[in-house]
Amino acid sequence: MAEDLIRELKEDIEREKWQRLWQRYGSALITVAALLVAAAGAHAWWKQHQMSLQETAGGLFQTAFSEAGDGKWKEAAGHFAELRAGKAEGYAALGALQEAAALEKLGKQKEAYDAYRKLAQDKSADIYVRNMAAIALASKLSADEAVPLLDAIIAARGPLWPQALEIRAGKFLDAGKQDMAKADLETLSKEAGVPETARMRATRALMQINGTPK
Repeated sequence: MAEDLIRELKEDIEREKWQRLWQRYGSALITVAALLVAAAGAHAWWKQHQMSLQETAGGLFQTAFSEAGDGKWKEAAGHFAELRAGKAEGYAALGALQEAAALEKLGKQKEAYDAYRKLAQDKSADIYVRNMAAIALASKLSADEAVPLLDAIIAARGPLWPQALEIRAGKFLDAGKQDMAKADLETLSKEAGVPETARMRATRALMQINGTPK
């Protein structure tokens, strides 16, 4: 009997505790639950929305790429500009890069160079795309203007550092700085991580500079 009474008292206390908690926090718990359900729904919608953006951007990129392949640079530039202004992850930076190339083909050099420079400085863009923009721009500038752009890629050992080093060697040769060019070419010919084709070009260039027969 005593044990039954103690058990009932404990159950009553527990029940009263939960009743007090519910009276105090019940409405807040309902609100939190509703928010969690809404957040889950919003996440699902956002995920679907992003997939839709990616599919649309992918189709637009293929269209623009085909137009560029057919020499329709004005149409391609317009579609690449749409990608640049869009919100599809990855495609905005890629669109900006290709738009700059299309503008260059249209003879709009200043606009193209400005576009390359802006993309090269865009920290939100993928490092690979940024490096491509910087290298594309550097390849068209004088040695004095190009070398600082290339130096940054080489020093950071970014994904395209061998390409940047090869272009810097060429810029040094153009500027008559043969010793500096040779240093870059020797690095390309010996260092690990350099693509084999770049290594072979560097070796041939060194042979020509040194006057060694091919």
